Amino acid sequence: MNNSIKIFPEMTDDFDDIINIHTLAFKSNTEGKIVNLLRSNKHLYLSLICKVNEFTIGHIAFSPMYNKLNQVIGMSLGPIGVLP
Repeated sequence: MNNSIKIFPEMTDDFDDIINIHTLAFKSNTEGKIVNLLRSNKHLYLSLICKVNEFTIGHIAFSPMYNKLNQVIGMSLGPIGVLP
């Protein structure tokens, strides 16, 4: 069997899959809520999903880190989730 692994930027159709991945991976809805908050506050710089044979199995998020002067000083990696 040929397992095709592909990485894509998230699309609105992926939001439910992303929540599901984090909920199953961490047995909690906390990480999914973090992704939604980052997205709604326009702080989700990069959000990627991983698909195997067109089935979404993973998600990774990057968001900016700020100092006390509200200057971007780096990027934060996470949440990261993969289906168990």
